[in-house]
Amino acid sequence: RCLPEFGPIPKECDALDVLADTDGVSGYAKDAVRWAVGAGILKGDKAQRLDPHASLTRAQAAAVVRRYLQLRQPEI
Repeated sequence: RCLPEFGPIPKECDALDVLADTDGVSGYAKDAVRWAVGAGILKGDKAQRLDPHASLTRAQAAAVVRRYLQLRQPEI
């Protein structure tokens, strides 16, 4: 439903405003981050921050990949 190859970002997937610090997201990445947040791939931390300049841990990267794959193939 929120995968970009199926067309423009649906309104319900445009959820960048739910996180507190998205002003730090670079302009070239805003659309991709907006889609990833709306699709539930990027969720932010307990304080609802994305922290766009921090590095991901292996566990966080694995969670992002798993959520993306679950959108593609829900049985995963």
